[in-house]
Amino acid sequence: MQPDRSSTRTQHLSWFAGGALLAALLLLLPAAVQHSGSRAAPVRAWVADRDAHRVLGLDGDLLRVRELQLGWPLAVAARTDGGLWVLRSGNGTPSFGARLTSVDPAGALVNETWLENSETLELIEGRDALVIELGGAGKGRDRVWRFAPDGVGRILAEGERFNALCASRGTVVLGTSDGVLVRVAADGTRKELARVVTDRSFGALAAGPHPGSIFALDTGPGRRLELRGDDLGVVWSVALGFDARHVGVVPGAERAWVSDVNGARARRYGPGGALELECALPLHGSDHALAFGDGALFAAPGAVLRVDAQGRLRPGQGGFAWLSGLARAP
Repeated sequence: MQPDRSSTRTQHLSWFAGGALLAALLLLLPAAVQHSGSRAAPVRAWVADRDAHRVLGLDGDLLRVRELQLGWPLAVAARTDGGLWVLRSGNGTPSFGARLTSVDPAGALVNETWLENSETLELIEGRDALVIELGGAGKGRDRVWRFAPDGVGRILAEGERFNALCASRGTVVLGTSDGVLVRVAADGTRKELARVVTDRSFGALAAGPHPGSIFALDTGPGRRLELRGDDLGVVWSVALGFDARHVGVVPGAERAWVSDVNGARARRYGPGGALELECALPLHGSDHALAFGDGALFAAPGAVLRVDAQGRLRPGQGGFAWLSGLARAP
């Protein structure tokens, strides 16, 4: 359906050697055993398994309790009404566009909107989807949409090099690959409320712990994690020294997880940007950090990895083709 086009403490875990691979497999085995009973455990997290064409719901032990067959899912977001948004590739390649699918609480497809191309999906007010349509406003110009679950869309902004976004204090903050942060109204009036120009390259944004604040991830050569205030000015900024692509914010806290997409480590930063934890992960290429329980989840290509609040490994879940997204259930 087409819309209307209008440290305090740093913990270093020893790097795995020799029997590391075996240990990693053993960590995943407990969660690979599925429920044998008939009880329907509540979904605690959703995962997008791109190459297996499915979206899976996991319970608190990361056991699979729901499964939806959907082609080429790139990202998933869980709504407060029990439904889902799933951003999907048109045909598995970046040259065939993308589609945004609305799924009801029972798992039925409600509507689908085709986009020129898109890689970014976020929620606003727990219900509506925010997406960046790359090239949606013409050659070299992007379009930012807000979609209701019934598929009706509103254009929030148009511009160049949009690369990240998040909801913030009833507004939407956009980040560009050439260093611009802009706060816009969320009602479709396209009103610009604040703007800053920096030397960063913003690859991910997430709502911060204070009204109007945001976590901003510089995915350019600087590779920094920042907390910015309501005026989009810097509150604190730390150099990561590795390539992180997403920020896993601990709800209600000045605390966030990041992971090295080219290595096998994760960190948690706390108030003032203090490095609280650094931990080794058993698999390379972890991404999509997601605060979960008292710890965090990370998506490796074929497995969900889990650590607790002290950075210690806990049983994860394996058996995936290629994980492309994680989302916490409301």
